[in-house]
Amino acid sequence: MESPELKASFLSRLTWHWMGAMISTGNKRPLEMSDLYELNQEDKAESCEQRWNECYEKEGSKRVLRVILRFLGVKFFLLFILRPLWLAALILQVYVIKELIHRSRLKSSRTWSDFLLVAGLFFLAQSQSLCNIWMFFYGWRYGVRLRAAFSMAAFNKMLSTRTAEFNGSFDSLLFNLVNSDTQKLIDCLCILPYVVCFPFHLLVVSFFLYREAGIATLAGVAWTVVVGILMSYVAKYMGHLARRKHSSTDARVGILCETLAGIRIIKFNGWVPLFMKKINSARAGEMKWVSKLAMISTIMYILKDSIVPFACIFAFGAYIIHHKMLDVTIAFVVLSFFSILARDNICFINGLPSISNALVAVERLQKVLDLTNSLQTSKSKKTSNIFAIELLDCNFARNISKSINPKPIHMQIQRGILAGLIGKVGSGKSSLLYGILEELKLTQGSLFVEGNIAYSPQQPWILNDTMRNNIVFGSIFDNKRYDNVVAACALNHDISMLPNGSDTEIGERGVNLSGGQKARVSLARACYSTAPIILLDDPLSAVDASTAKYIVDYVLNGILKGRTVIMATHSIISLQACDEIYLLDTNNGIKRILSSSKDIKCEMELVSAKTELNASQYSKLDNSKGGIVKQETMESGNIKLSHYLEYLHIAGWSTFLIIPIFILGQGALLMVDYWIRIWTDNKYSISKYTYLILFTCLAYLTSSKNMHKLMVEKVFRSPLLFFDQNPIGRLLNRYSKDQAIADETLPSLIKRALEGIYGSIGGLVLIGILIPWFLLTIPLALAILIYVRQQYISTGSALKRLDAISQSPIFTHFTETLQGAVSIRAYNNQKRFHDQLVKLVDNNHKAYILYVHASRWLSTRLDFVTTISITVAAFLVVFLRNYISPGLTGVILVQTLKLTDVLQIAIKWTVEAESVFATNKSEPRILSSNWPAAGSIEFINYTLAYREDLPAVLNNISFKIFPLEKIGIVGRTGAGKSSLAAAMFRMVENMACSGTILVDDIDIKTIELDDLRQRLSIIPQDPVLFSGTLRFNMDPFGKNDDREIHEALTRAHFSSTQSYKNFDNGLDGQITSSGTNFSVGERQLLCLARSLLRKSKILIMDEATAAVDNDTDQIIQATIRASFQDCTVLTVAHRIQTIIDNDRVLVMEAGRIAEFDTPKNLLKLTGNFMTEVKIKSICVFRGTDGSPSKEAFSVYKPPALLEDGIKLFVYAGKYDLICNWLETLD
Repeated sequence: MESPELKASFLSRLTWHWMGAMISTGNKRPLEMSDLYELNQEDKAESCEQRWNECYEKEGSKRVLRVILRFLGVKFFLLFILRPLWLAALILQVYVIKELIHRSRLKSSRTWSDFLLVAGLFFLAQSQSLCNIWMFFYGWRYGVRLRAAFSMAAFNKMLSTRTAEFNGSFDSLLFNLVNSDTQKLIDCLCILPYVVCFPFHLLVVSFFLYREAGIATLAGVAWTVVVGILMSYVAKYMGHLARRKHSSTDARVGILCETLAGIRIIKFNGWVPLFMKKINSARAGEMKWVSKLAMISTIMYILKDSIVPFACIFAFGAYIIHHKMLDVTIAFVVLSFFSILARDNICFINGLPSISNALVAVERLQKVLDLTNSLQTSKSKKTSNIFAIELLDCNFARNISKSINPKPIHMQIQRGILAGLIGKVGSGKSSLLYGILEELKLTQGSLFVEGNIAYSPQQPWILNDTMRNNIVFGSIFDNKRYDNVVAACALNHDISMLPNGSDTEIGERGVNLSGGQKARVSLARACYSTAPIILLDDPLSAVDASTAKYIVDYVLNGILKGRTVIMATHSIISLQACDEIYLLDTNNGIKRILSSSKDIKCEMELVSAKTELNASQYSKLDNSKGGIVKQETMESGNIKLSHYLEYLHIAGWSTFLIIPIFILGQGALLMVDYWIRIWTDNKYSISKYTYLILFTCLAYLTSSKNMHKLMVEKVFRSPLLFFDQNPIGRLLNRYSKDQAIADETLPSLIKRALEGIYGSIGGLVLIGILIPWFLLTIPLALAILIYVRQQYISTGSALKRLDAISQSPIFTHFTETLQGAVSIRAYNNQKRFHDQLVKLVDNNHKAYILYVHASRWLSTRLDFVTTISITVAAFLVVFLRNYISPGLTGVILVQTLKLTDVLQIAIKWTVEAESVFATNKSEPRILSSNWPAAGSIEFINYTLAYREDLPAVLNNISFKIFPLEKIGIVGRTGAGKSSLAAAMFRMVENMACSGTILVDDIDIKTIELDDLRQRLSIIPQDPVLFSGTLRFNMDPFGKNDDREIHEALTRAHFSSTQSYKNFDNGLDGQITSSGTNFSVGERQLLCLARSLLRKSKILIMDEATAAVDNDTDQIIQATIRASFQDCTVLTVAHRIQTIIDNDRVLVMEAGRIAEFDTPKNLLKLTGNFMTEVKIKSICVFRGTDGSPSKEAFSVYKPPALLEDGIKLFVYAGKYDLICNWLETLD
């Protein structure tokens, strides 16, 4: 709906009367996003981005600070004239007060001019208020526009920069830049006019002081200047501290980001206390700088509050030294001018740190924008060539110093063929695909690519979007094409199980999909695209044999026929479709081992003419809503008292010392004004120097009251930790933003609130004592203020909550885009993701800008009420001036003017607080040190569901595993294999879970969670590494020495990888965030080595070798058999050869146990296991002369002996895998 602001009259805009309809709606019901007004064109993200790009192009040096100045333009700086107008209104108020005090001394009769002066005081106070409100408003508005431009610039740079340019801290830098740093820019623009205009104001006020009290006042002005100079140096030092603090914040957010991404493996390993300690340690490092900033801020506040009292001391001291008595009129005029000067100086002092913080934010954006733009492509095109892809003696590098391969790569791929890329783990297959995608730097040779590229990564990237949108991925939707792709990728039955079919939302990173399902969705995305070139990185590693065979037939030999495909793979079954096969070796470069489809023949015995695929289990999905990710909810209503009490409880007992300190300080402030009255009335025969000494003592007390600021900062900086199951972007937004509020905003609000509350109470009490008649107006004023507050609070809090809720999707979008940047660039989808961010930013701006408008609506009305109070006080002074002294007149008028600030602060803070705050365990069993000693496992009638309102993924299963048994677990994708591991580690516990799991006859529900998880070991399907040293990733608790760690790396065959040989500093070498400096297969080897160190009695391997080649898989299995022979091992696998020699095999189907017996017995049955064996096993590679290809089998070596079922025959240099079926199968 269109904003009423566009059609509002001048007076309506001036007072924000047009916001009345929104305020009224917010009082009737909770506001929703649909209630918000449309943005003005200048406030839209697209307009802000366009202006930023224009300014950036015009600025030759590309310095961000200069671009910002261009972006703001002359119009913004013309608004600075409101600040001198504010000063003019204040100076005129001083002269009105002077005239009223003068007339009070004369005791003259009242005339119409007296009431004209009162009316003038009202007009001037209101004008001053509006100038201040509008100055802040335009600072906010331009700040919001600059925030949008900043966000879009950072996002565009992220999408146009190759992965190799990113360092490990880029994600945390980006989040902090878009979140907290942009807010610092808004704060800076709001305070900037106060800083810029301060020198001019200083000269003007100094002139009027000199005019009123002569040269003596310059001593006070000099003190003000000295304090200002001191504060500038302090602010410079604060800028240095802020930079250090921001670096610490980046580190903390980076640790949190990767902790959230790897939370599953952290819980599996019982590392929660360790990573909490790590996060708290990072927080402690940050708090060191926060505390120093708090200390320096305290010093600034102390000097700030010393300005007026000490300026008056020096001015009055110099004045009376010249043997002059201090006149009451001069005293209060000088005090008023120094108060104006102090307010300006305070804004100047407060503004300097804001400007320093903003400059730090500008530096950080400069750092992002200075990254090399990878869209300035280095690849060329040959339109008349028969080759779709040519790599002519190429080498690639993640950085300039280190190349991926020792030898250059020479490879030419003809149009329309399927090229297989094989090699041992860590040989550089994924890196080669990255090089073709230009995600790595081309350091040598020439790269030629003809046509667009579609890419399916080894670790599938899934959007938090519908199944359809994940597959179509921004292309034009063609229903027939979509149906064909879904059918070819074996997704028909999976989609039919979804509550809303293809329109069902898939959770972030595909959390509600199995590994095989994610792989097929990623493959379907590549198939649906119209790109002539397809890059597939191990697409079949996570799917079972039946599904793999189906995909080979209907994808590789089906819908992708005619397109150029390069497929990195470890799967023998997929190589039958290849026209060419390339062997990649870390030492010898790349070699073509099979050059045409005639050179390879795969003879497979089919179970039937049609492979039948069972439906997958989408049991984590919410069948009622069709999604798993919760929408961020908005609280409604007022904040309960318990929230404030909880905050105070966290702050500690010292909180209660704040109240008496504030009372003492506020009393001292009031006595300063009142002492001037006693001094100037001069009723007592006390030396004038005595007055000066006593005044100095009071000034010192006034200044020292601000020592409590340090305590406030210390007390209210306790971290507030919020754990919730939400997307990472939402969690990062809440964690970083809410923590910034707790660190910076809330302590400042509390401080100002207490000043406002006690200042209001003190001022009202003093005025009430001096003019009892004024007390009659207080109930009416309070009633009006409370009414205005109540009118605003529902709308203001709702808008603030909508702002927070609409901001979280922005950070989720940033997170998803950063994780999938390679795929987005490969599919040329940058514009679609850019446009989506534009919509999200606009959505957020609707709430944020309306919140700013609403707060200005509140400010104008609060100021109007307090201005009325000033007018009433002035009227009473005029009416009763024959009964009160000139000194009391000055005290009353000065105090009523101060009420304009302090009373509004008190009301506003309670509103801000509403917005800011709007955001049976049994005793565990004590285990023996060697538990589990035997390693037996028993499931008894066990049922598991991921939520109480969802179907079960494990249905009343019962089985027993005996000590030291080696159990293979197989089944179709989504059959519940990984859910068994989740049950063992108690990853899911709710009312829908029932039954018992015994480990060594102990119910695991009675064991403390971290203790349980630390006694078991798991090697996960998705290997997770964390930033830090190799030693930390291997042994987080530091329980093993270097010799043991090296031994584990050797036994896991990680030491033999090329990446480890090139790894600097050995165990002290740094692993990047998520372990991106190692391949997926190498990460799985590291996870295996980690398990070898844990020496657990029970090991679960969840597709732990899916990303390694068959040769390495066999070596690993041999290592496991040797290293874990005294352990119980559960192996979830799709490769039959991985588990064929296990003691028993557990076959899962639809959450139930279909078969559970020895491999020999299962082969006698016509069940699922035998089907898997037949599809996987009968594969013979032959050359054109009829002899098997020795080079192919050197990479894909079958098992040496598979117990009475399948035997490997080696004769006359020939490698032949023959199925020797048992007599019962003949």
